[in-house]
Order: sequence, then structure tokens, then C-alpha cells
Amino acid sequence: MQSKWINKADCIDILDVLLNKVSESNYVYIDEESERIVSIIESMIDNDKITESILDKWLDKLESMIYNSFAVDKMYRNVNIKVFLRSLYFRFIMKENINKRIINILKNKGFAGN
Repeated sequence: MQSKWINKADCIDILDVLLNKVSESNYVYIDEESERIVSIIESMIDNDKITESILDKWLDKLESMIYNSFAVDKMYRNVNIKVFLRSLYFRFIMKENINKRIINILKNKGFAGN
């Protein structure tokens, strides 16, 4: 997201598309898809295209897509979201506010220990 032609509104649209990719429910990602998605988000933040508060609102949307269910499609979605959140956490290890939010989601949804 280094292009001067991409603005905040464009990045918010891109985040919406990424939300659909992160919450894929037809199969579990196995080819580092979460890492590539995190790279896009990291670039948006590093280049001041989005703020941490925009990312926090986006994480709220993502959290609402996690279901407590044993249906296969819901389990696939949950696994993809969990792996994505872990990738995001480690990529943003030095960004304390973002990581606190990720930890809360992981704990609230039972993806992390107490």
C-alpha cells in the first residue's frame, strides 16, 4: 500500500475484501495465506493508510464472524481466523494496543489459554 493513489477509503474497502478472505469457510488455508494477508495490513499501517482505530473496528467485525459450532464450515472459518490472528499478533509484536485486542479476541473465543 505504498501507492500515493491508494487512499484511506480504498484501504477500508480492501480491508472489507480481506475480511471475506480471512473468514473463508469452504476450506482451511494451508499455504501461508494468513501471512500474505497480514503483509497487506502491515503495509497499510506502516504507510499511514489506516490507523490502529480503523484496524480495531475491523477486528470487531472479524470477531463477530467467529462461531461456537461443530459444523465443518464454521470450524474451517474459525481455524482460518485463529491462524490469521496468530500471524497478525506475531507480526505486530511491538504494537502493544493491537496485540492486546488480538489477545482479547483469542481468549473470548476460546482460542487461547487463560
